[in-house]
Amino acid sequence: MSIILFLFLMFFSRDLIFLPEDKFNEDYLLQKQTTNINGIFVFLVLLSHSSQYLNIDQEIHQYYKIFKNFLGQGVVVTFLMYSGYGIMQGIKLKGNNYIKSLPSKTIKLFLYFNAALSLYFLLNIFLQKSYPLRHTLLAITSWTSIGNSNWYITAVLLLYISVFISFIIAKDKYLLGICLTLFLTITIVYIQMKLNRPGYTYNTMIIFPLGMIYSYFKEYIDKFINNDLRWLGILLLLYGITSFTYFKRYSGGIEFYSVWIVSFSLILVLFSKKIILINPLLEWLGKRVFSIYILQRIPMTLLAHFNLNQHYVIFFVSSLFFTLILSLLFEKFFMKNIDRFVEKFKYQTYQ
Repeated sequence: MSIILFLFLMFFSRDLIFLPEDKFNEDYLLQKQTTNINGIFVFLVLLSHSSQYLNIDQEIHQYYKIFKNFLGQGVVVTFLMYSGYGIMQGIKLKGNNYIKSLPSKTIKLFLYFNAALSLYFLLNIFLQKSYPLRHTLLAITSWTSIGNSNWYITAVLLLYISVFISFIIAKDKYLLGICLTLFLTITIVYIQMKLNRPGYTYNTMIIFPLGMIYSYFKEYIDKFINNDLRWLGILLLLYGITSFTYFKRYSGGIEFYSVWIVSFSLILVLFSKKIILINPLLEWLGKRVFSIYILQRIPMTLLAHFNLNQHYVIFFVSSLFFTLILSLLFEKFFMKNIDRFVEKFKYQTYQ
């Protein structure tokens, strides 16, 4: 896995353009750039999940294990950061019309998820694997899993609902809406803690309202940090905070983890002000965050079932290939039809 990680880093680093002194990428949060960066993290998610089906105790994998342990749940922060930022940008641009569109976005995501879940039902029938009825019913809500990845979908569904409730209350008072979203996010995190949910199911959720906050204050942030000395100073400060909280991010409780994940996320965002990254393959991956995330365990599970996980290169390359094919088919035959259904239903409802 260390070799695959190294080759991947080499692959996209050749397309990195580092900007000279006092030059900044003003498009660092436009969709083209963020989709490319998301493509990096989609690949890292694939690498992380595939490693769960492999024996990576050998010395050859040690560098990857160090990298994976450092990154942890940080592998999803760009998805949440850019999602929160994008939603706030949409609200600023379209106002109430965008807020009204959030229920349909939430319904689409829920239907996408359950369409994918139906494939896992078929997979479990093939594998002769069964789950208790209550567990299966909760899986439909994304609260539990029947072999699929689920926690990220639960988090995003709850975050979308939180934004909708917050801005229905706040209306055009954007800062109030963000504060309410932040409050609801923290409430959801603590409820999940009280329910003894695993930490990975909630410990990155704070990044979503962080993206909204960044959107709201972006103009002021850009004015302040569009200076090499200030930009570097803030990066070093964030690096110090990230380093200090790194060793306490688990032992120190959710508060330390939140500080770590927020400072780590801001490092990624501010670093992107000094680079331009355009790569067609990364962009292609970045456009398929949902389908790749939700479907990747199907080929991985099948390959492991047939003992094709004995060699990590064969397993990963095969998993990657079949996941991408499955992703394309799922988008064409499921997601597009769900989009049509929801839009048609919404049109008929408002007539």
